[in-house]
Amino acid sequence: MSFSSVRLLVPGTMMVVALLCSCANQQLPGMSQPHAAVLAIDMTLRQPMGDVRSKPNAVYFAKIDGDGGLLQKQMIRANYIKDGRAYLLNAAPGTYVAVAAYVSPPMLVTSTDSITYLSKELVEKSKTGVGDGEVAFMGSFEVTQAAWLDKADEVQMHYRDVLSPRESKGLIAEYLNKITTYRGLPGVSGNEETARNSFVRNAKKDFAGSAWAALLN
Repeated sequence: MSFSSVRLLVPGTMMVVALLCSCANQQLPGMSQPHAAVLAIDMTLRQPMGDVRSKPNAVYFAKIDGDGGLLQKQMIRANYIKDGRAYLLNAAPGTYVAVAAYVSPPMLVTSTDSITYLSKELVEKSKTGVGDGEVAFMGSFEVTQAAWLDKADEVQMHYRDVLSPRESKGLIAEYLNKITTYRGLPGVSGNEETARNSFVRNAKKDFAGSAWAALLN
């Protein structure tokens, strides 16, 4: 087993709608080719008040292509997620970072949907390369949600603007006003080897009965 990654490319209103619709039940995608690649991350979000933790319904990556470094022009949504384990299946080989996470509470919960933009420190820590036929695990991240986006770093503000430029008005602004926005800061870090072993055990369950399971053997 080698550890060393459906893009969200639609601009404007459709991009926001795609984000809001990202919480529907997902089916495990099939392999597009025999040597398909997998990018994965395990993420938990810790709310700013109290000791309440939640699992994201969607996680967003960026592929480090050409110029720009961490500041890329596109966000790529994980195409399978289960209990905070977010996968980009059939990923194009290359280097990726995690940049944001989205949470939609159950219907009976009164809190609003939220999006958390990861800090530069977290984005850099998540940087991972993946090649053909590999499963690349970025790690297990506990992300502390913090209010006041005006204190965001350049990476957080960049991906906020990728989602919707600051001059957005009308329907885009209406959608975004209904979403609580957080800065994502580093939380408690666990043992990397323990996190990796736990990921492998859970990924085998997530991929059971599919062609993806063979990549974990």
